[in-house]
Amino acid sequence: WYNNERIKLTLGGYSPVQYRLRNHQMLK
Repeated sequence: WYNNERIKLTLGGYSPVQYRLRNHQMLK
C-alpha cells in the first residue's frame, strides 16, 4: 500500500492501535 506512510504519520501519532487495526484490514 503506497498510502501506508501517510496513514502512519496521521494515526501513528495519537492512535497507534487504530493504525495497526487499519493496516491489518488493508493487508487482507
